[in-house]
Amino acid sequence: MSSSKEKYWEQQFEFLRAEPVVWALDADSLMRSFDIVAQVAESDLADMVRGMTANPPPPVTYIPRVGHNALMLGALAVEVLLKGIALTDQTVSASVKAKDRAITKRLMSHNLRDIAQLAGVQLSPSEAALCERLETFLLWAGRYSTPKYHTEMMPRPLATGGIAPPNIYSSTDYQAVRNLTARLRSLLPTIRSDSDSALP
Repeated sequence: MSSSKEKYWEQQFEFLRAEPVVWALDADSLMRSFDIVAQVAESDLADMVRGMTANPPPPVTYIPRVGHNALMLGALAVEVLLKGIALTDQTVSASVKAKDRAITKRLMSHNLRDIAQLAGVQLSPSEAALCERLETFLLWAGRYSTPKYHTEMMPRPLATGGIAPPNIYSSTDYQAVRNLTARLRSLLPTIRSDSDSALP
């Protein structure tokens, strides 16, 4: 590949990774994907509860669970939203453009609570606890049955109290993700959908 072609792609790369509107568009897609899969997970759970109380009980059928996949998508949406919000800060944006390794490393991590701090987003205690759980789904629990190391599966203290394996989640987490992503999305530019500015 010629150096001029590579330079073009390098410029595209530098623009896209530092432009909050691009992150907002990605977040919108992830939020929609999360909601679709979460609705299926919620419907499956309702069917399972109805089946447990039915008389006679329905035949047992295998239905793959998708709740952990929904939370992975929700976690990605939160991550992308926080990164976009961080890039609305001129200091963070300038640091990324200047290839400041310390800021770029923080921004490009999966540590939701640290990215929130970088973005200047104050998380409530329940939101911080949700982000702590979502980090597990970002890293492995939404994709694999096991992480890289067994220690990542071990029960640990929860921010909300008690001890549990990190890949445990509640059906209430779906709505908590919806609430958090809606709040974060309001901090990024609105994408107009009228005919004059509609995007493909």
